[in-house]
Amino acid sequence: MPPPPIVLNAQAVSGITGSISIACWIIVFAPQIYENFTRKSSEGLSLMFIILWLAGDLFNVLGSILQGVLPTMIILAIYYTFADIVLLWQCLNYNHKSQADLIHLSPASPFDGDTIEHVLSRDNEDEEDTDKPPSSPVKNFLFKLLLVTLVFGSGLVGWYISYVKNYYKYKHPEEPKLVFDPLAQFFGWLCAFLYLGSRVPQILLNFKRKSCEGISFMFFLFACL
Repeated sequence: MPPPPIVLNAQAVSGITGSISIACWIIVFAPQIYENFTRKSSEGLSLMFIILWLAGDLFNVLGSILQGVLPTMIILAIYYTFADIVLLWQCLNYNHKSQADLIHLSPASPFDGDTIEHVLSRDNEDEEDTDKPPSSPVKNFLFKLLLVTLVFGSGLVGWYISYVKNYYKYKHPEEPKLVFDPLAQFFGWLCAFLYLGSRVPQILLNFKRKSCEGISFMFFLFACL
């Protein structure tokens, strides 16, 4: 069976951009989770930002189930919620450890052997890190460009597979009428409100710190795309 011809009309462009958007949102959390894991710190990431985002995803799951949307959309909503929980765990876990270190290293606390050994080991690690050559900006840019290209390519492949499948699928003359669930719609609007409001705490934290250190650039890039 020959492949169907690709017609770039409004419907096709909408499908392509939608598929790329889904691909971006599938990988959106990975850069920030990796950033927190490698730094063993979530400093720079607003806890309220993650909490509001998690609340929005929870209402997204509830609204998707009540409305009876496609199973893939429900699975994605659950995946987003799981990723939010991982980020929230990192924020609480790493912040707790950093606060514990500050208490142990305070003048009011005596230094024991374990604390001194821990401090010396951290100093040695810092010296080793300074000896490492910094990563090339060009190499860093090319890596990020390659990652974005792969995500875009995955979105295009996903759209084409769906396009071929629907092209040869029998089309019913009448589509079933969609009935909106009022509670599901309320959850959907509440989810959108929480998504929009979640950015405010992060923006305020960046403004207060006068820095975006600790925040993955790719995390917010994929969120914007």
